[in-house]
Amino acid sequence: MPAGQRSATDQAIEAYINGAIWASARLDYTPGGGPKNWGYTTSSNIIVKGRSLVPIYNPSPPPYEHWNWLCPVGGFKITVFDPIDLNQLESGVYYIKDPGNTEEVQELYQSIARDYTTPKFPQRYSVVVCAFGLSAHDFPQADFANWLQSCGAEMKGWRNHTSMSPYEGCCTYICIGKQGLVRGNALERFAITGDQAGVTQCHTEALKPVYASA
Repeated sequence: MPAGQRSATDQAIEAYINGAIWASARLDYTPGGGPKNWGYTTSSNIIVKGRSLVPIYNPSPPPYEHWNWLCPVGGFKITVFDPIDLNQLESGVYYIKDPGNTEEVQELYQSIARDYTTPKFPQRYSVVVCAFGLSAHDFPQADFANWLQSCGAEMKGWRNHTSMSPYEGCCTYICIGKQGLVRGNALERFAITGDQAGVTQCHTEALKPVYASA
């Protein structure tokens, strides 16, 4: 391809990415390279209009060992955007300290719901939710699930794996949606370890043009 055409193609790709929301959630199998030399590393990222967002609420990760178990550092990264210019209105990282403690997990979900279901946001706000390194057992419940569904989430892939025990089937999940969107119409991605023999890591990524989500 001539240099001039390659340049035009690159410019078109850059313009597309800079006019989009991109999100990722990862659980990587890194033997000896994770916390305390353990085998798993987790991460998440949200990029809007070409810029990686820094969460407003961004606490330090919790300890990696619980009741003599070494657990992936799991949790949620959530960002709410203005529906017109996609400026960040609210955002945070919420870690699950003990994935086997169902009561603790559900208390965290209720706290998230309180943070994001208040009338302080404009109508039809855009939202990105990244879940990383979570147990499939920790499926969103109650007000948190209702809020996700009010933004267009269906969580069908995750819902199909909720019968797993708390310490098996780590998963990643992404939702790019909008408040008031019909359930099932958000852009969602889900992946899980242990779904097939030998699967020890999972990644989810999603790219959505701004004009389709704002």
